[in-house]
Amino acid sequence: MPCQWIDVASATSFASVTLTFAQSIDPAIRSLVPRRTDLAAAAQPLALGAAVEAEVARDGEAIFSFTASGASAEYTVTTDGGGFDTVLQAFDAEGNLLAENDDLGDGSVDSQLTVPVPSESPRFFVVHGFNGAAGRFSVIVVREE
Repeated sequence: MPCQWIDVASATSFASVTLTFAQSIDPAIRSLVPRRTDLAAAAQPLALGAAVEAEVARDGEAIFSFTASGASAEYTVTTDGGGFDTVLQAFDAEGNLLAENDDLGDGSVDSQLTVPVPSESPRFFVVHGFNGAAGRFSVIVVREE
């Protein structure tokens, strides 16, 4: 079956400035975020219930992996930056972005995601600082009941 393309364009005028945005979208693409192929080699494993301390450099990231043993379930991954504003992303085993969170809410700049983790198939979690900031943080994964 041939690939179908949709051309999307919009223009907005502000006084004498005109901004034009154009994007070709392949309907087979699940996300406009490129697939990550570098996750497995760089990932530090997470153990259920054990906090891991980490640090990201300016414009850097820390990559973690978690694989559920036993039946598939939902797991919550939480960062604690002690004031360091983290951004948390979850990817599947093929490197597709599943979810992203910047702030927990209620004034917290920590991040949290709850994602399904299939049995024996890894999920990857990437942490970086908001706007490329550097800082230290901890990350923990717990099973949802």
